[in-house]
Amino acid sequence: EGSGDDLAAMLSVLRACVWWTPEEKDEIRAWIEVMSDVSCQTWQDGFKDDEDLKKIINDFMHPASITSIERDRSGISISYKGGDFGTGKHDGTLILNTSTLTLYSADQPNTKSVYQGDLPNTITELYDALCDEDWEEVPN
Repeated sequence: EGSGDDLAAMLSVLRACVWWTPEEKDEIRAWIEVMSDVSCQTWQDGFKDDEDLKKIINDFMHPASITSIERDRSGISISYKGGDFGTGKHDGTLILNTSTLTLYSADQPNTKSVYQGDLPNTITELYDALCDEDWEEVPN
């Protein structure tokens, strides 16, 4: 959601214009890739340490067992078994991306919990968000 995302989107639109030569289109595409990489790195820098992520999830949803932590340009996905988010033990997935922090429970496939506060930028802020009461259950 930073200026890098805006610039990458603008370059994508510009690249679609018909007046560019193939070489110019390739150069614009390379700029888009660089901007996407920078944007991804910027917001995910606060979540680099898998051990700290595991500790936060285990501390909050004790005694959750982390089954996977996956990262890509769109976000971070943390899957766990046996967590307790106030609704009893369940398996689920916590997803953080540039627009939302969402908790999916395998026991409730038709709903998800979406964090309504400011999105976390660090592992500590993620823990604070998990502890916050500002979550809304919405249809999936």
